[in-house]
Amino acid sequence: MKCSFIFLINIVLINFCMATHNQAGEITYKQLSDFEIECTIKTFTRASSVPADRDSLQLCWGDGNCEWVLRSNGEVVGGIPQGEFVGNDMKRNVFKATHTYASFGTYTLSMVDPNRDGGILNINSGLSDNLPFFIDNTFELSASMNSSPVLLEEPIDIAFVGQLFIHAINAFDIDGDSIAYHIGVPKASLNTDVDNFVLPHEIGSFYNGAFSLDEQTGLVSWDSSVVQGKYNIAIDIITYRNGQENGRLVRDMRIDVTDGNVPGEIDPDSLFLDDVNLVNIGDTIVVQVEAFDPDVGQEVTLTAASGLFDFFAEPPTFVVNHNGNSASGTFTWIVRAEQGRQQPYMIVFKIRDEIGGAGFLIMQFKIAGNFTASVFDITDEKDIRIFPNPASAEMTIESNGDLKEYEIYDRIGNRIAQGTLFRRKEIALTALPPGVYFIVIDRGRALPFIKY
Repeated sequence: MKCSFIFLINIVLINFCMATHNQAGEITYKQLSDFEIECTIKTFTRASSVPADRDSLQLCWGDGNCEWVLRSNGEVVGGIPQGEFVGNDMKRNVFKATHTYASFGTYTLSMVDPNRDGGILNINSGLSDNLPFFIDNTFELSASMNSSPVLLEEPIDIAFVGQLFIHAINAFDIDGDSIAYHIGVPKASLNTDVDNFVLPHEIGSFYNGAFSLDEQTGLVSWDSSVVQGKYNIAIDIITYRNGQENGRLVRDMRIDVTDGNVPGEIDPDSLFLDDVNLVNIGDTIVVQVEAFDPDVGQEVTLTAASGLFDFFAEPPTFVVNHNGNSASGTFTWIVRAEQGRQQPYMIVFKIRDEIGGAGFLIMQFKIAGNFTASVFDITDEKDIRIFPNPASAEMTIESNGDLKEYEIYDRIGNRIAQGTLFRRKEIALTALPPGVYFIVIDRGRALPFIKY
């Protein structure tokens, strides 16, 4: 008998706003085929600063080739996308391009902007405007298909003097690779750090709070900062497959510290849950969220963010009711077999008011079972059947469609067989050792099976 879990959560709003006057960003990529990737650069610049605005950036692919990539988001003026204004003199810029490599190997994607934002207190004693802004992403290109994590929270935030600040990076890896987070140093060029960088808590001649990063959850915390101003940090987001590092994404993040707002109180036990909730395939998970802003008259919005929403055919739902300065929501998730993976899922619930102040709650769920790292987008194709599954000596693939190509991969992405399929195909398994395998249909659609 499957179980149903109900969690009742209360969130009180923390009044921190979207950061202003900052520069931040990262590079991510998606592997499209054996040798082709799609790269996305995201930067945040001051909307009022003409020198900070770039309608194109030079992207270097790590194989000796570089190219200029046009901005692709926002209103088009004179044939050029202008980026997206996100309030408080802030603009989001997105640049996308594809590239084909000549061979497998380790490559570093990179871009450099000649100017950082000025007045960053923990970089070169605030003389930061003439220092370059450099971001990169080093990854392993192989037949096992490897895409970088998607970062579901933006790299900009604001802290308040004397108050606890927490930021959730909320990285999700579609491949199921494990993720670790490390504090790094912002860069001026490849393998070159910016001048005179110190961590935010080292600014000033007196106590400026305790600053830390949880290397497992990616939670940035800063307790009771006292020096107002702009700060930048670098966070290395590292992925591992079968115990080996296969990617390192660098996020350059901005935190602005300001005064004049007193955040609402949050019960420390419900700010985020340290424990990972263990669930089973077939369970129904229900999280009921109640949130409010202590400032009467503020209109609020309540959202939920997780890789569960974006990468599966049957995602969870989050139904929200807004009522002035309060909101309630119900998160419902039926745990499905195709969502099974080694790593837990993180869900970030966030309430935000009209001026950008926000409060949030983090929960983690781990699906019980022995799962290998997924190396393909797994889709349940209605016109394809695999049986028996699990199988020992022989397995049959049936299809109601036209002629298809199939490939069989082991759990780390090594191709061990290939052929064509028309309606029915018997495949001998006696030569395969026990384990989890994937049948890939028409280069991209995959179904898992177990040999015992």
